[in-house]
Amino acid sequence: MDALTWSDDAALARRLNREFVARVREQLAQQAPVDVLDALAELPVATRRRLELAPEVTRRVLFEDPPPPELGPFLRGAIAFEEGNARRGAWSALGDAWIGSTRTIDRWPQIPDAPPLDFGSPWATRIDLTGRHEFANQHRPPPRAADAAEVHERLTRAWDVIGALSPTIADFVRSSTNVIVIQTDANAPQQVSSGTNGIYVGRTFITNAHVEGATTEALMEAIVHESIHGLLQRDVLDNPFVPGAGDDETPAVASPWTGRPLPVRAFLEASFVWFGLVQLWAQACAAADSEAVEPTEARRRLLRAVRGFVDGSLVDRLACWREDVRSDLVPLLDAMQEGVLRAAGALA
Repeated sequence: MDALTWSDDAALARRLNREFVARVREQLAQQAPVDVLDALAELPVATRRRLELAPEVTRRVLFEDPPPPELGPFLRGAIAFEEGNARRGAWSALGDAWIGSTRTIDRWPQIPDAPPLDFGSPWATRIDLTGRHEFANQHRPPPRAADAAEVHERLTRAWDVIGALSPTIADFVRSSTNVIVIQTDANAPQQVSSGTNGIYVGRTFITNAHVEGATTEALMEAIVHESIHGLLQRDVLDNPFVPGAGDDETPAVASPWTGRPLPVRAFLEASFVWFGLVQLWAQACAAADSEAVEPTEARRRLLRAVRGFVDGSLVDRLACWREDVRSDLVPLLDAMQEGVLRAAGALA
């Protein structure tokens, strides 16, 4: 819980990330061909870490049993790209760069010290934005250069505000997010949304960041929201929220924030996410620099995040499934809710 108050210098996020890297390396040592392991060992430390954390790599290494037959070829191609030896048209494992027509590396616009950005790699354009499936039926087209430049400017502004508001939050995002994918959702063209997929750990996607509703505040919330999911994705690898038979994806618990029924696991994750957003917008509302965020919008988002915590006991909503829930989570839910209610009462 303390990690989501942004007061512990992102220590938990960094620890879980270190453990995640160790897990990936252990599985690579067991699954990857010897020539791939030798090539990985020769890479500079930062380059190796970048490749090891790419969700397209960790998906293959951690979530497929037995390892897929393309693991070796995929890793060889990813290493060749990082070494500058890839063929024309090849993409980095993170999707942030590709080999152009002149056999030089072309990159999407990036933000210094932020997670890598992928605006239209093959890995990005096949994401199922509905969250119902792993892949879409067909690839979406990549953005025009002008559109990517406009979205990059908006994202840069949002990232700068996050960093100015709280270096701890920025550090948390860097530790929990491996790549941010930007896509246009033709099925909801005016809706700005975001999402993650637990088998692509640390991959955030944001849709329609070019429309009017993609304000600085909306993009800040999307980035922080999904980074919390990135933290939780690491945490549950060894300790599922709903172990064993209780891990049922049937929607069963009404969300006090949206009213939508959620599976128990998703309800638990949402509770942590909304708690983190309460802390984000509370800090924004208290910031001395009134130009960092629009005050009315920050307060609206704070009240929306608080709303679910004042609408009855979160733990009581889990009464029928309490025995299925990981034992440490129930007292955490109570403590989070009590903290929000106490703060809300002080402000009333």
